Amino acid sequence: MDPATPPPQKQLRPLLPAQPGQWPVPGLPPGRKPGGACDHCRRRKVKCDGARPACKYCTKRGLACRYPTLEGETRSQALKRKYGELQSLEDPYVRVFAALRDRPEAEATALLRRLRQSDDVRFLARQIEQGDLLLQLALTPETNYRYEFPLKTTMPIHLLTPDNHYLDSLVYEWAPSTRPRDPPSSSALASLDVLTQTPYLKPFHAARVVHPLLDRVCPSRWTTVSADDKLMRAILEAYLLQEYHSYTVIQIDYFLDDMANMRDELCSPLLVNAVLTFACSSFRPFPDRVKYWDPATLGYRFFAETRRLWDLESDKASIPAIQAAVIIHAYYCLCGLDMLGWTYTFRAVQMGHAMNLFNGCPGPDTTPRMHNAAGFVAWALYSWQA
Repeated sequence: MDPATPPPQKQLRPLLPAQPGQWPVPGLPPGRKPGGACDHCRRRKVKCDGARPACKYCTKRGLACRYPTLEGETRSQALKRKYGELQSLEDPYVRVFAALRDRPEAEATALLRRLRQSDDVRFLARQIEQGDLLLQLALTPETNYRYEFPLKTTMPIHLLTPDNHYLDSLVYEWAPSTRPRDPPSSSALASLDVLTQTPYLKPFHAARVVHPLLDRVCPSRWTTVSADDKLMRAILEAYLLQEYHSYTVIQIDYFLDDMANMRDELCSPLLVNAVLTFACSSFRPFPDRVKYWDPATLGYRFFAETRRLWDLESDKASIPAIQAAVIIHAYYCLCGLDMLGWTYTFRAVQMGHAMNLFNGCPGPDTTPRMHNAAGFVAWALYSWQA
């Protein structure tokens, strides 16, 4: 080549805008091709450029280009989607087959007759499901509480005597395989007062506390431990259903009224945290409720807040502080720390004397409401320390 002759210019491909149906595909990152080939290229095992809505191969031959994947969908994602679609198509058949296999002979025959009359399988499966729901709603729940002999699953042989009235009581419903026990006759049940047998025929653990103020209270306004008002209402309901009857130191109507209306006469953050602490120890949804030493439990956090507030308020005599002191003592008793708990009761008695509660005269300007609450707390404190 003559050195004076300039070298030929390299032919470069002109930069043109992408034509409709070519890359890039909307929804994909730049430089990434869509996953999966069209049906024609897959069947003929030729390389597919994946252009949407039609690839180059199908466009050149005038074929209808169809993709098994959606736009911007990879092959693995398409396979999962197809599998889900097949599962949804198969589900009605599975339910109808299970009904034909498991239902009584008369129901299975009726289902098969309807299926042979060209009923749609999806419609038949939906009717089976809806019929089961209606049947469940029509059932009456079992209310009998079947007690077992204390600490044993079977009754000892020497107690299986005709004169054992425990076996014939409504409290204990006993039916061993050796001697079936007939239920009480209708005449015997009719002779009993309905109100006297109701507690035995309806289990206590299935009861619910109904109080007009319980749904109005917002415990999160009285504690910094939790902001879940729904959970804390459930804990308060469990307290009213269980511990409240054994450790009655709070007049519940006054307590909930002040708690709902943000009054501090008969309610305080100290008292609310003490009640929640005591209730957490037996709240069934908490699996670790008995681990009072575990900082991860909600009861431990409530108790830490209770002790902090007690250190700030124990020098001020008030009805909520007296009630909180008794509840703290009861909680220490549950933890096996009785002697430590007595210090709180001693302080509560000192507060009661300072407020003149045991003489029936809390003060000259005491309202009837506060007078009733003071008398209630005086008797509760006397009963507790006695």
